[in-house]
Amino acid sequence: MGPEFFQTGLGRTYYEHTMPMLVKQLELLNQNLMTLTDLIQHNTDIDEERLKQKRVRVLDDLPSF
Repeated sequence: MGPEFFQTGLGRTYYEHTMPMLVKQLELLNQNLMTLTDLIQHNTDIDEERLKQKRVRVLDDLPSF
């Protein structure tokens, strides 16, 4: 029987390079998702505040036709 996967050149590359890069990319993805979630929540809060204000335009100030 031949060498185990981790003992081969491809296996060594996989465990020493590919897996650490995969973990790093997953961490970056998680950070980006957290940032996106925060931005969505912030915009939702702003939208809710604007809805509560219910600005109304007074039609008496407009010229009549």
